[in-house]
Amino acid sequence: FKRGSPKMWHCIRVFNWRQPLELHKCKESMQFGITSLSFLGEKYFVSGARGGDLRIWNVNGSGAKDEIVHNELIGLSGAHSSEITSIITGRDVVEGSSKEKMMTFNTCGKDGMVLSFMVPAKRPIPRCFNVVNLGIADRYTSDGDSISALSLGCHEKEPITSLIVGSSCGGIKVLQQPYPSLVPQDALLAYRQQIKEESLTLQVIAENVRSAIKCTNRKKNMQSYADCFTGGELVSYLVDEKHAARRVDAVMLGCALQTHLSLFHHVSKECQLLQDDIRSFYRFGEQFKRRKSHKRATL
Repeated sequence: FKRGSPKMWHCIRVFNWRQPLELHKCKESMQFGITSLSFLGEKYFVSGARGGDLRIWNVNGSGAKDEIVHNELIGLSGAHSSEITSIITGRDVVEGSSKEKMMTFNTCGKDGMVLSFMVPAKRPIPRCFNVVNLGIADRYTSDGDSISALSLGCHEKEPITSLIVGSSCGGIKVLQQPYPSLVPQDALLAYRQQIKEESLTLQVIAENVRSAIKCTNRKKNMQSYADCFTGGELVSYLVDEKHAARRVDAVMLGCALQTHLSLFHHVSKECQLLQDDIRSFYRFGEQFKRRKSHKRATL
């Protein structure tokens, strides 16, 4: 507050990591917009941007009067893959082995992710200790909109911390947070590695499907279809090769291959998902048509 006038705000410091002479395209500039803020203890605060970046700042800057602070203490580029919608501070904890005080904060974004970070009070280098993806079950489906996490609330009752998350689908979830010191590695890096390995596994299955399934000319309702296979053949292959335990599971896996990797499409080229039916015909996508002679890939 401005001294002598409790009803008026007075700007004492400006924070902006963009340099005055930097030029950016309009779309790039929009990614810099600050969408969420939260204090982190008495000395720091956290900012979240439309592009998904997190930054931790020293509240006092360098201490100079009316300064413009351009250098954050630390930045986490791409913490979220899209706009950060909310940041909320959690309770302080004590790290088990070093007995060092740790501050915590939580973020959520339009990518459907809820991330929890711990930050040492003496050296503000954050480490993610919990990751929740609200849209994990629907990440390979083609129908419906992706789920965004839009708002956060925090409830703390020793020794449990709970987060309440509001999503774009109208749902509200209560998440129980693990104790930070019990997590030995960065959870965000581990999660991304898991997703990468999952994508590689899908790619291997897709290559093997293309190698194993034979395409022939078929007829249906007095109409001929060249170079295609049936949905039943693909489902049987996925079950026989132990990629799925049941045929219904194989259909779900096949739909993931269809929508996520564009492995195949219906002969009508309409957006028709895989069906376990010998009368439903499909063709491999353009990028897989050129791979007829490759060797069988291994998981």
